[in-house]
Amino acid sequence: MKPWSIPLDGPIALRLACDTRFSDIDIADDHIWELKIESEEPPSLSLNTTYGLRARAMRIFPGFGLGDRFISNPARFHTTPVVRSILPDYVRLDFSPFNHVGVIAEYWVPGSHVVMGRFTISNRRAEPQDIHLRLYGLLHPGEDPQALGESIFQGVSVLSGQTAGLHPVIFLSGGARVEPAPYPTLGVHGRLLPGEVGTWVWAQAAEGTTNQSFIEARERTQCDWDKERARVELENSGLVEIESGEPDWDTAFWLTQKEILGNLVGPVKFQPGSVLVKRRGMDDGFSPSEDGDGFSPQGSGYTAEDAFLAISQILPAAPSLSRGLIGNFLKTQDAEGEIEWLPNISRKRSGLHSIPLLATLAWRVYQHTEDAGWLRQIFTPLRRFVEAWFDQRHDRDQDGWPEWDYAAHSGFDDWPAFARWHRWSQGLDISMAETVDLASYLYREIQSLNHIAREIGRERALESIEPRLAILKDAVESTWSVQRNIYRQRDRDLDISLTGKRLGKGRGDYSFEVKRSFDPPVRVLVRIHGSEKDTRKLKILIHSRGRRGRSRVERITYRKFQWFWKTGVFTSEKLNTTIERVEVQGLGKEISSEIWLPDTTRIDQSLLLPLWAGIPDPARADKLISKTLTDPDQFWRPYGIPVCSAKDPSYAPDNQDGAGAVWMFWNLLLGEGLVSYGFHEEAAELVTRLMRNVVGALKDDKAFRARYNPDQEGGVGGRGHIEGVAPLSLFLQTLGVRLITPRKVWIRPGNPYPWPVTLRWRGLIVQCEQGETRVTFPDGQEVVLQDAEAQIVEQVLGPEQDPAMEEPDSAEDAGG
Repeated sequence: MKPWSIPLDGPIALRLACDTRFSDIDIADDHIWELKIESEEPPSLSLNTTYGLRARAMRIFPGFGLGDRFISNPARFHTTPVVRSILPDYVRLDFSPFNHVGVIAEYWVPGSHVVMGRFTISNRRAEPQDIHLRLYGLLHPGEDPQALGESIFQGVSVLSGQTAGLHPVIFLSGGARVEPAPYPTLGVHGRLLPGEVGTWVWAQAAEGTTNQSFIEARERTQCDWDKERARVELENSGLVEIESGEPDWDTAFWLTQKEILGNLVGPVKFQPGSVLVKRRGMDDGFSPSEDGDGFSPQGSGYTAEDAFLAISQILPAAPSLSRGLIGNFLKTQDAEGEIEWLPNISRKRSGLHSIPLLATLAWRVYQHTEDAGWLRQIFTPLRRFVEAWFDQRHDRDQDGWPEWDYAAHSGFDDWPAFARWHRWSQGLDISMAETVDLASYLYREIQSLNHIAREIGRERALESIEPRLAILKDAVESTWSVQRNIYRQRDRDLDISLTGKRLGKGRGDYSFEVKRSFDPPVRVLVRIHGSEKDTRKLKILIHSRGRRGRSRVERITYRKFQWFWKTGVFTSEKLNTTIERVEVQGLGKEISSEIWLPDTTRIDQSLLLPLWAGIPDPARADKLISKTLTDPDQFWRPYGIPVCSAKDPSYAPDNQDGAGAVWMFWNLLLGEGLVSYGFHEEAAELVTRLMRNVVGALKDDKAFRARYNPDQEGGVGGRGHIEGVAPLSLFLQTLGVRLITPRKVWIRPGNPYPWPVTLRWRGLIVQCEQGETRVTFPDGQEVVLQDAEAQIVEQVLGPEQDPAMEEPDSAEDAGG
């Protein structure tokens, strides 16, 4: 386990939750805790929860007495609390409340309704000392309230209370008694001889009755703590430990793995594997529904983009969990090959086909696990999944370039061109456009299917899909803009990109003459600003000619609009060669409207994605990178790549009244694209820029943030979201390291960072310096590579070593 040296008030408020890989979870009532130095009265080393908003607050914190002195405020401790170990459900720290008194404080969440801890106190003086330990509980209840107070069960003093149907009980071992103090308190005393160590275990349980809670808490304190701690550490032995020239990076990379693993819940009733939730904080975890619907307001399900980001970071640590996340998608496949877009805790369905990243993910998992049997099991479902994307439901004009159903279907919420829920975005119906991101995903999916098919000998099964690669490549390349050095979205039916223009605007009823011909033809986009209920009489008449030259009048009523927050948007299916006149009728003067020709030339991050898919040839990739991606006036911003070009009129780096924040998922893909085309220095620079804000958020906000500001230090969006974790996988790719087993690793020598990096993983050590990479296997064998090509490096087994008898990589794999 990594020897941490982190001040608790430094990097993060430590979230602790039941690790559902190894403990059962109550999906409808899961209590998540946060350990931090609390500045509010009373200042303390405090373990906090709200029981999923079933209480206003619950705090548990220690106090220490020596002689006539008593202290609970960490600011007055002799030495500051320092974290020595942090895992999804366990943390260990040490400090000295007084000179010559050492404390090791451990906290563990073994189940959804229980948290417990152990204080190990040592006397470092040459004479006996009388130690006084107090455990405070401070409950601010919600409904049906009862503050914490003394209760006696079977002659044992405990603290108990009540809030919203829960009956929390705090139990402290060692014959604790309730003591007079400003807050509800359990206290114990012990006389420690010189060098002697005393240990006290406590537990808090919150069940449906006080008696149940007492029984649970008391039984938990009787566990073999050292045995349980050893088990927890073994279960997490697969986490990658990194030592670089930036200790803050090392902390962030460890916390990235810890946070993602802690955000996996289940398996649950309706999914074969654990389900990924985007946030699992103190206010989450309670659902009025037994199936866990509403577990987290931030989402109790995940898209393929979420899975891609999460799996990429935890794959070395938890390969079985990674396979399970993909398995959740595949379980939802219907008779037509479609797969649910958002697997979740409950049985809710979105009705959307999953983002095409599953075959790519499966191939990535295989590269780390080399589990060909698993590939054979999932190959046919993956093939049917990809084929379903080319059905007419998704490829409406059957030209080989499918379309998204809705803007949100893409997983990109802030499209300058297609988002309908922002006043600053255009709101074009994305199903009437062929977007570069979807083509890139599908191109990479088919490539991944090809890799899988070759690995398992199923090449003939892809004969009908193989030609689609060339169709997608040629179609995307046809959108290349020589003037802008970037790809472009194109109209679904015209197969070209169009520059938009506003034809007219006004308030209430109005009309205007256009009298223009268009070659190529154009659609009409209408935006209404006002309350939907005040537009029931709306009628818009567009006098035009279609592609056959016939005069017509298109009638648009309010029912054809999609409304979001007092903005209605409509895109016409009809293409017009001439527009004569537009009439707007049935609106009051308080309602404004705009008539536009749609613009498909807005520049956003999705247009860079062919780089990740491997579509452009090296010469074009060089132009895309040097002229656009690394242009500081567009995407190469100080803290990462924003969602749209800084030249776009909607650019807003703080995501207020515009788009522009840094999304880690997209930066991960574009960084991988840089690596694949040999731009290793640029990829490392991107990691460096991203880490500035990741580390800044951990220090300032005590948590990862959902998004980041590309132009200055600062988080954007929700606190504690896994969407904003550190890019560990990209860091490893830039180093040229892919971990397969402790006896097998892929290496591409050449460290692009200004300092050496050491990786430790399950007994394997990889040391990356500028001139060489040194691999040390668990048995001590060393291999040194200098300026060599990328290659697999394997431990040489002696005649007495049988690889078939190799131990499982972790307890997670042993049980998976």
